[in-house]
Amino acid sequence: MFSGTVIHADKIARTRGYPTANLNVTPQEIKMPEGVYAAWAYLDGKKYPGSLVLIDRFNKVEIHLIGYTGDDLYGKTLAIEPVKKVSNIEVLDEGPLRRKIADDVRIVKEFLLGNTG
Repeated sequence: MFSGTVIHADKIARTRGYPTANLNVTPQEIKMPEGVYAAWAYLDGKKYPGSLVLIDRFNKVEIHLIGYTGDDLYGKTLAIEPVKKVSNIEVLDEGPLRRKIADDVRIVKEFLLGNTG
């Protein structure tokens, strides 16, 4: 388990339909290898399933909170509990990348929440 404060970043993920909370920690600081993980995120006493993304070359730790519909998270602290690595980071063109993100989120959702139909 680790925690981080949500910071402003490039806001690219939201244009792909999967907004993320970028955290002020690096993959090296949390001692986890690059990849996409199923994780639980804790915010204001609530637990959210999330697709956690660690990208070494960009020194980035971000999480898409599945089902979160609240206000922006900037400045809030998230506690993150990684559960299982679900895929590797791949360099892809936009179309294949969008499909991979959708697949990764679906896999995370099924893993953490069961068959979601």
